[in-house]
This record gives sequence, C-alpha cells and structure tokens, in this order.
Amino acid sequence: MTRKRFSAFLLASALLLVFLTNVVFADGGKKKQTILTSGDYQYVLLEDGSAELLYCLSDDAEIVIPDTLDGHRVTSIDTISFSLSLTAVTLPNSVADLDHNPFGCCPLLQTISVAPEHPSFYTLDGVLFRKKDDALVAYPRGKAASSYTVPQGTSAVGERAFDCCSFLTSVSLPASVTEIDDYAFSDCSALVEVSIPSSVDEIGSCAFNYCTALSSIVIPDSVTEIEEGAFSECRALTTVVLPNSLTEISDYLFSYCASLSSILIPDSVTEIETGAFQRCTSLVSIVIPDSVTEIEDIAFSECSALRSVLLPASVTEIGVGAFDKCPNLTLTVFRNSYAERYAQRNHIPYTYAD
Repeated sequence: MTRKRFSAFLLASALLLVFLTNVVFADGGKKKQTILTSGDYQYVLLEDGSAELLYCLSDDAEIVIPDTLDGHRVTSIDTISFSLSLTAVTLPNSVADLDHNPFGCCPLLQTISVAPEHPSFYTLDGVLFRKKDDALVAYPRGKAASSYTVPQGTSAVGERAFDCCSFLTSVSLPASVTEIDDYAFSDCSALVEVSIPSSVDEIGSCAFNYCTALSSIVIPDSVTEIEEGAFSECRALTTVVLPNSLTEISDYLFSYCASLSSILIPDSVTEIETGAFQRCTSLVSIVIPDSVTEIEDIAFSECSALRSVLLPASVTEIGVGAFDKCPNLTLTVFRNSYAERYAQRNHIPYTYAD
C-alpha cells in the first residue's frame, strides 16, 4: 500500500474541481485528458487507448455498463461515477482492475454483478471481489444487513470497500485477511464492532475514520503499521489496545477522538507524530514510554482535559505546539532532561519524576 498523507481528506473537493474544469489527470497525473461523452457516459482516454469511465448521466436504478464507448474498451472506473438512485450495477468483462471502490457515492446500491466468466472479478451475494488476490473490493452501501462476515479466503479489505456503509453495526474478518486498506471502513457511522484477526499486518490511512459509533478496538501484535488518521474522528472510542509491534503513532491517528480518556502506548513506539492525539478532549493522563525519542508538532494540542504527561529522558525532540491549548497540564520530567528545558521554554508547569 502506498503511504498517503492525511491531506487525502481533501481528495473529494479536488475531484469536484477537476470535473468542473472538464479536464482530468490520467495515469497518476502524468497526462491531461479531455472528458468525452458517449450516450449516458462521460469518460477519458488512457494512454493505451482504453476508456476510464468518469460519470454515468443516467438516473436509472439499474444499469449495465457497456464494454466499449465509441469503440474504446472500458477498462477502469473512477470514484465519482454514478447516480444517487442506483440500486444495481453490472460490470463489463472489459474492466480489468479497480484499485478502489467506485460505488461509495451510491447510497441505495444493493447489488454489484459480473458475468461468471469475468476475467478479473467475481461476486458473492452482491459483494465484489478481485480474482487475482481474493480482495474484497466493494460492499454495496444500500445493503440493509446490520452485520457482515467477510468470507474465509479473502486476503484484504480494499480501498474504500465499506465506505459510508451506514447500516453495518458489526463486521467479522477471517484469519486470511492481511491488510485493511485506506478508507476501508471510513464513515461507517453505525459500526460498533470489528474484530481484527492476528493475520493483519497493516491498517491503511483513514481506515476507520468517522466511525462515530465505534467504542473499542483491539489491534493484534501482528500489525506493524497503522497509517495516518486511521481512527480519527471516532468520537465514541473509549478503549484502544495498541500492538507491541508498533514503532510509531502516526499522523492524526486518534485526532478528534473526543471520548478517549486513556491509552497505553507500548514501549516499542519511538515516535509520536503530528497531531496523533490532537483534540482528544477526554484524555486526562498519559505515560510516554522511554522508547520514545520524538513527539511531533501538535501531537497533544487541544487536549483540554489533559492534566498529566510523563516525559522520559529519552525524548530529545518535541515539535511546535505539541501541548498547545492544554490549560490544565502539568508535565512530569527528569532533571536536566530535554523535557525539562522544553517545559521551561514553553512556560508549562512541571514536576520531577526523580
């Protein structure tokens, strides 16, 4: 998975601006392409001459995407593509790959279909999977079930696979899953429970952001990387168990988790990155383990209830505004340490641990 910065939150706005100018970047932004129209579809030509579908102008509840547009094979589908009234969609055999769920903006979608002989995809109960690696690509937002068990053998939960699935309250992942991709469960506002198996080694950026009903999460020791903003805006989150394999608390990982009152940082962590706990307004105290050497900018800013932070002598760098707007804070530091000098320079009350 390519590492993404938290600025990916701006992606939707950027896409809208792109459409308004009638120009898009294809193939990673290497070449500008003009939007073309064929019947109910708008598309661009990729460098190999195939078509990438951008938008379906039809308001029909059920559509079958054609194999070709103006003689060009439809090989891919962009994210913002379909009507809000869409309930069922059939993909053509020409679509070779989808690196994300293109149906996240379809709140009524209940079924995704492909032909049995489709070379790249298959479906189970209307859910789309990729053949080459058995990754779950897209779960229809309009499915009314409150729970879902991902089939055994599934290798990954793909980018935005469950994006905005507001009916789901619980999801069970099998031991075959090794990766939870970027935005995989983003904005699943009713999701209360998800069990992460010990087979998972990576959780992508913003994977669970805006899961506003999620109250607890246990991350197994198999996970070595949790990317930016993975649990940001999980406002009901009160309990988090972090793996002992983790080496960094990534940018904005728990930002705006307003109910998080305590968290144990494992002693495998060496760095707490930008905004990691920004605006965790219920966080009262925290002990930084002596494995940590750096706390980046605004890491604990706006934690208005924060009263006590133990900073070990191992910390040699604290970024700008790391404890900004924490009016009740008293740092616990070691004598003659960097943390002591930091507290003095920034006029933060402190006591000695030794």
